[in-house]
Amino acid sequence: MTDEDPIKSSHWLQRLYLHLHNRKFSARKRNQMRSSARVVSLGNLSAGGTGKTPLGVWILDQAVRRKLRPAVLLRGYGGQKSSSGGLAFDGSQFLMDSAASGDEAQLYHVEGARVIVGANRWDALQRFGRDQNFILLDDAFQNPSVYRDVDLVLIDSTVALNRASLLPLGKFRESLEALQRADGVVLTRTDLAPDNAREWKDVIQTRFPGLPVWKSVHSPGPVTPLLEPGPVVAVSGIGNPGGFEATLKDAGYDVQEHFAYRDHYSYRESDFSRWQKGWPVVTTEKDLVRIRHIATVDRLDVQSPGKPHLRGLHYLPVRLDMDFHELGQLVFGE
Repeated sequence: MTDEDPIKSSHWLQRLYLHLHNRKFSARKRNQMRSSARVVSLGNLSAGGTGKTPLGVWILDQAVRRKLRPAVLLRGYGGQKSSSGGLAFDGSQFLMDSAASGDEAQLYHVEGARVIVGANRWDALQRFGRDQNFILLDDAFQNPSVYRDVDLVLIDSTVALNRASLLPLGKFRESLEALQRADGVVLTRTDLAPDNAREWKDVIQTRFPGLPVWKSVHSPGPVTPLLEPGPVVAVSGIGNPGGFEATLKDAGYDVQEHFAYRDHYSYRESDFSRWQKGWPVVTTEKDLVRIRHIATVDRLDVQSPGKPHLRGLHYLPVRLDMDFHELGQLVFGE
């Protein structure tokens, strides 16, 4: 690109980070392995928080509907099996809990689709997914170790373009120039930041003519167990806590306090008492996985000896809505 990249990278620490990242990326690309299956990568420019899991679940569900044999391959961040790899879900039942697989793997429970975890993606794919003919790579835009037929990139519209900055001073892993490797871009949460979404789309389409850019929204399902709109305490340990809070407010809930922990935070029993402010507590579906590893939840679980039983805890499921017809054509080569 001849003009300056809009994602800030002028600090020497950012330039050093980008140099090291590019060197690592090139080394992985030189040793890239190719599967006989159709491979689709779902990733971000930023360090998480774009809400890609609902889109990944949709892709797996569509693959099953097309009579394919799909699997999703995740690093298994925070899970005990990340290094050694393993089959977390065999298409009908989970073979690992969240402590072993990591929290994100537990959200990919699509009947008929395998969930594989492993930091060494090619090794995990060969060991646990050789008979699958459709592979979804979760969070793999910066990891080209496995060849992909389609590279999809998600960008969270609640992040203003003029606030986007590279690691380690910001949250972005790569500059906008990296989108030259992408086959499609999905802007998420566009309803929460329509002006930001418009700017992102205009800049991307100006710099990369012909690159498909879709707008999407995260539509909240009913808070579960059922909870009428009103004052609540929010709890999250995700990449974009602001997006979760905005979605809660948009659904009619009045957030009195938000306990925002770091992404993939491992909850402790001592955290539970801090949330008790006299209002119901609402968390994300992803956080619920980690909470239920050490506690049972009233109206969702049967009490278990030795585990605290939490009352007044709810979670907010979300789904992603967009033009799925065009996206499906790209993903499945139709």
